[in-house]
Amino acid sequence: MSLRPFAVVTLTLLALAACSTDAPGTDRSSGASSSSDVATDPAEALGRAGLALPSGATAASLDVVEVEDADEAYAVSFQLARSQVEEFCSSGGLGGSLPAVTLNPTHEPVLGALPVSSESRSCDAVDPDNPSWWRYVLVDPGDPATVHVSLMHVPR
Repeated sequence: MSLRPFAVVTLTLLALAACSTDAPGTDRSSGASSSSDVATDPAEALGRAGLALPSGATAASLDVVEVEDADEAYAVSFQLARSQVEEFCSSGGLGGSLPAVTLNPTHEPVLGALPVSSESRSCDAVDPDNPSWWRYVLVDPGDPATVHVSLMHVPR
């Protein structure tokens, strides 16, 4: 009995295993870190990017999104009284709200193709304490307003 075919298969499998470049804890399907490194609720995701979920926010939701060049990306949405929108847009270094003309194309992969009206507001800025976090906020018209927040961690 020849061991040659067995040896060839074994060496091939060992060579393939040695070629893997994945870091421990990396999920190859999404390129994201293991699930223990992913935010699991809206407040946690906002906190990672230097923001806080406003105390009056309701119906908060979180979507974990895969975005090229970002090692973390989140879409956070919540309802907020129109009177609190400016306070949120002035927090965490966001710089205050401005009329939204269009959806920021850098953040469309996170938020999707959201409609922007003449009454929409937006604010955005990198986190002043950690500039790897890119933050963009789109506020729909209405009271309460739906607030859409794009958070992307882009390593430098």
